[in-house]
Amino acid sequence: LTMFRIAELTFPEFKALIKSQEPHKMHVFLKFLYNKDTMKTWLRDQLLTIYDYTYVDEELIGLETNKRGMHRFLEPMLELLSDLDSLLRPKTSASKEEQTKNVKTSPTFTKPQPFNLTQPKPRKLPEPDHKLSTEYKARPIPESLFQTNL
Repeated sequence: LTMFRIAELTFPEFKALIKSQEPHKMHVFLKFLYNKDTMKTWLRDQLLTIYDYTYVDEELIGLETNKRGMHRFLEPMLELLSDLDSLLRPKTSASKEEQTKNVKTSPTFTKPQPFNLTQPKPRKLPEPDHKLSTEYKARPIPESLFQTNL
């Protein structure tokens, strides 16, 4: 939007859109994008990997002499950057009383307390319905065992 459709959006609408976002993020983004050195080197090289060089040089980035592309909005963008910069800088005109009121105090943390849980009562196991027999019934010794000789 900043590079391709800013002329259709108009700069006042673009300015309102930028100011509706976080000032720090927008300041970093626009400062990078509208830096003259960045436009001539890195940004141009990256755009040339996708677009034709005449389109990049004449329409997207433009030249400083023909005031097309991004160079067309360079001066208003620098004003917008200075506005964003002033929003980011702290105000020094506050009195000492106001400054002491704005000083952040360390937060009070919640102190954990142990739970007051009751101990469960041991449960009695139910008696089995039927008893298992524990005696062992062996088969009788076969008679053939006694009839063999060694």
